[in-house]
Amino acid sequence: MAPQKRPASSVQGGSRKKQKAEAGQKCAAIAKALVAHGVLPKSTSDMLSSMTASCLSQPKDERHPYQAEIADMIGEALMAAESALSSTTTACKDKVDNSAADKQAREAAVVQVSAQLEGLVADTAAKKSALDEASKALKAAKAVTSEAKKVQSAGDAVLDTAEAKKARLVEAVSQDLAPLKVRAAGASKEDKVSLKKLAAIGKEFSFDASMLEILPKAVKKEPADRGPFDAITLEKFEEQCHAAVAAIDAELAAGAPGKAERAAAVGAAESAEASADGAEKAASAALSEAKSAEKAGGIALKEAENASKSWLKDTKDTIDHYDSMTKTLAGFREGALSFYGELKDLMPPPPTPPPTPEPEEPEEPEAAPEAAPEAAPEAAEAPAMEAPVEQAAYA
Repeated sequence: MAPQKRPASSVQGGSRKKQKAEAGQKCAAIAKALVAHGVLPKSTSDMLSSMTASCLSQPKDERHPYQAEIADMIGEALMAAESALSSTTTACKDKVDNSAADKQAREAAVVQVSAQLEGLVADTAAKKSALDEASKALKAAKAVTSEAKKVQSAGDAVLDTAEAKKARLVEAVSQDLAPLKVRAAGASKEDKVSLKKLAAIGKEFSFDASMLEILPKAVKKEPADRGPFDAITLEKFEEQCHAAVAAIDAELAAGAPGKAERAAAVGAAESAEASADGAEKAASAALSEAKSAEKAGGIALKEAENASKSWLKDTKDTIDHYDSMTKTLAGFREGALSFYGELKDLMPPPPTPPPTPEPEEPEEPEAAPEAAPEAAPEAAEAPAMEAPVEQAAYA
């Protein structure tokens, strides 16, 4: 019986499944490339990658407008990725082509940075010397200020003493003597203190001894009970106080110019010291900056020397990177980009023509039954009978 053929619908379905399977493999490659080489934000690349299969595995005419839009976006993303890979590959090639110039540049950088470091070292030394000079100047200025203050203190001491004496005299007249002129001194503590102060003033300024002896007795009397001699004693004491104040004023007036000169000298010395202090601080800051610059220069020289020493390794790495990028770019173009070119205009498989019916094969005749065993001897004798005929023919 002839074998039965599959219906055309079954063949058509198999072609569609095969196309979908192939498209799925290509979509997987495209999705992977979008994530690995995409230049869009990660969230966008991930989104396009996840929608690749649902959009590109469908024939173009069967895609929803939204799927068609996503398919275009995938194409744009792939083109951007291809451009980025191409730019990186070109940059790597430029580095490889300029490796000799790069070596010369690194060697020149070592020479240049070394010369700069020498200048920085010299600048640090100069800044240190300047700081030493500024420190010496500040020390000298402080010495001048100290000496000026000593002279001022010694010169002003006499005048300060005179000022203190004048203050005691004025206080004795206004606070101690004046109240006792209008009333009698009593046994109160205040009056006793006033009498002691008046006695001390008289002794300090060498007032008349007899007057100082009579004064306490005179002030203990009521003003109305005081005699002419008592009144004269009080007047004389007050006059001698005023005379002493006048003498002190004359002394202070005579010493005022010297006091002013000494004060001016101290002011000038302090100003010079402040200026020297500022200069020292500025010199210290300048030295600190110079040291920092020298340290940075040393680091820069070390980096330049390391860069020069690593030129061979860096060049090898660049060549390896270039080879890797070349392969990556070729693989991207031959893989994901090529697959996209095939899938963006994907068409459904053509319909399978109906199978041509094959002629039925004729049935084979049934085999004849074998002779019975008894006929076998007769059949064996037949060739023996024919043998003479064949021999006669050859004769």
